[in-house]
Amino acid sequence: MRAKDHGVTPEFVQEIRGMGLSVTGLEQYIRLRDHGVKGDFARVEVRGLRQVSAEELVRVRDHGVTAL
Repeated sequence: MRAKDHGVTPEFVQEIRGMGLSVTGLEQYIRLRDHGVKGDFARVEVRGLRQVSAEELVRVRDHGVTAL
């Protein structure tokens, strides 16, 4: 019920998983969705350095960064 209220659908979960993003549970999926992080945005990576975490994506999105 909570996931549905926040727009976290099975398709959204698959989209995020398909990006290789490590998400630790429902609350993190909800945060990603509530902050506008979608599959295209989750493709963000720091080239050659490391994979970006779900929380880092939320913070970056909150600062106005958008997907190309």
